[in-house]
Amino acid sequence: MSGVLLERSIDRTKEFISFVVGNGESRHGFDLNLISSYDNWACNLSALDYDSTRAVAADRYIVTQLQDAGYTKDIITRGINSNLVGGKNNVRFFPDLPYKGDHKYDQPIHWGTGLYAALMSCQLDVKMVVLLGFDLYGNVDDPNKINN
Repeated sequence: MSGVLLERSIDRTKEFISFVVGNGESRHGFDLNLISSYDNWACNLSALDYDSTRAVAADRYIVTQLQDAGYTKDIITRGINSNLVGGKNNVRFFPDLPYKGDHKYDQPIHWGTGLYAALMSCQLDVKMVVLLGFDLYGNVDDPNKINN
């Protein structure tokens, strides 16, 4: 769904909606400032693009970039990045996965930022989780392009 269509169709009851914002091309044309008053999970550096509720970043390099940019809201990351806290009290850590399994995709190290952000958003008492900017398939100009 395009950002423009989403703007027209979302339920305006803020306490029932949570947004998970990725960095995909489908974000273009959607004014992220419209969701800043909703609960939202900004993945990686998308947290710097609008007034996000919190940032989620699996990669230690991204956590450092957010800190260097002066991001003061909660940054949620992997526990192995605990040395990046450095006296800052806004760094939190990913929850345990809600299940166990033997496959590669069942292991926490194979879960990235978007998956963790979606998991944490789903754990809230909301009726709708909107994923925005997670482009699994191509765009109108190049439908075969895999972007994410």
